[in-house]
Amino acid sequence: SAPLLPRVSSPSHALSLELAHAGCRMKNMWHDARRARCVTLALCASCCIEGALALIPDPLNRVSFARHGGDWTQGSCGSRNLQSPITINELYVPATGDFSFWYRDFKDESFNFFNDGRSLFADFAGKNVGFVSLPHAMAPRYDLYQIHVHSPSEHTLRGEHLPLELQLVHRPTAGFPGKQLVTVSLLFNCSMSPMVGLKQTFPGLLQTKSKLRAGRKVAHIGLVNEASRRRDEGGSATLAQEERSSSASASGFAGGFKQPARYMPDFNPQLQTFVRNSPPIFMDSTTEKVPKAEPFQIGDLFANGTFAMYRGSQTLPPCEENTVWLVRREPIMASNEQVNALFYRLYSTTDGHGNFRTVMPTNQRPVEFWTATKRTFTKPATPPPGQPSAQDLNVWSQDAITISKAASDYARDINARLSQAAVAQHQSFDVVPVLPPVMGAGSPGMPAAAVAAEPPPGPEGDIWAAKQIGNFVKQAVNEAVAHDLHEVVPAATNLASGYIRKALLKAGGWPTTTTTTL
Repeated sequence: SAPLLPRVSSPSHALSLELAHAGCRMKNMWHDARRARCVTLALCASCCIEGALALIPDPLNRVSFARHGGDWTQGSCGSRNLQSPITINELYVPATGDFSFWYRDFKDESFNFFNDGRSLFADFAGKNVGFVSLPHAMAPRYDLYQIHVHSPSEHTLRGEHLPLELQLVHRPTAGFPGKQLVTVSLLFNCSMSPMVGLKQTFPGLLQTKSKLRAGRKVAHIGLVNEASRRRDEGGSATLAQEERSSSASASGFAGGFKQPARYMPDFNPQLQTFVRNSPPIFMDSTTEKVPKAEPFQIGDLFANGTFAMYRGSQTLPPCEENTVWLVRREPIMASNEQVNALFYRLYSTTDGHGNFRTVMPTNQRPVEFWTATKRTFTKPATPPPGQPSAQDLNVWSQDAITISKAASDYARDINARLSQAAVAQHQSFDVVPVLPPVMGAGSPGMPAAAVAAEPPPGPEGDIWAAKQIGNFVKQAVNEAVAHDLHEVVPAATNLASGYIRKALLKAGGWPTTTTTTL
């Protein structure tokens, strides 16, 4: 049946119905706008959640440091072939190799500092901060990608951990495919190490859970905070909540985080880059601004160092065996406050274990020791008055190449004109003499090779002589050009302002340029 329509009894009734319909439409539009606003807010919330979740590693690569990687099975972590870290036993073996590096002063710029629960890491991707270059490597250079912080150190010196390790991760420069990484490891120490009293987990594969838990409860270094105590007693607070509630005590500073003072002993201006502000807590990130007056000079951390070079793996899952390690065996000093700020943050993040992987067997892998050489890039000096500049030399070199081509063409032209002149002269004779037959190779008294060297008599001899002269001129010019190309700058200098240069360039259709006269 047809839908029932309201009955219109008068014009005013019709106007009332129209207003009612308009009101309904406005109400529907308001509801639609409200729904759209709710959808927009939901999408924004979803993006924020996804951004936060991006800091959390893939579930397969999340780790527990309770046994320091001895129980990891993701990817290649269960292998013991080319795994990292290792212990460096040869502390005094002289260096036999060398690699080069270059880093610019990073200043008046910012970088992002993350805490993903596995490590603290700074992201320098795409900032063109610097690179390392290794002999016989797959790529000519490896650009700095990230800097990871581990505490205590992952690599050990004769089995002993240091309180801090920075790992400078480099990947192949643009245009060179492959997954090979080059990681430079820098070990830090301080005068009052926060590790004093901690039970060394070496070798970590032999440690039990009870020993690890007992080893981390050392009250006099302030390692046990209220959050860890609640966890040990069966508390259910999340790691992020516990870190927020205990950030002051876990930072190692009474009353909250304080920027390490520059006047403290062993203060390290490079490590200060990571502790100007409180390091990020679990599943958080910060944006660190590097002041112009306090640049981050990474190259200073390489000075006077020798590095153990070996082939290994990444130290976090999936533990890919694609890394060339350069481990500095001379510890770098920093102030107690600087080391503590990173040390306690990582211990708080990892439930008091520290984010280091236990050392792996070397398995007869060769370990070489290299020195590091800083590359220098200097601006070309301005030449003294009267001397050619680099730009002048470049112009002259291009002129010399042009002139040599023109000279070769000129030599061929001379040869052609001489030959044509000889032929014309021959054709001008009224009488063409009859030449005797040429003796062959079997003729008595003269071999065929000697016949070609003898000029024939009469006008034919003139043609032969003209061709010989043309070939001689062409050969002489070509030899002169070949000789001058080995000394292109002197040749170009001699011809730069000369008449021959201008004439040849003009004949070849090239514009003549004015260069500096020596």
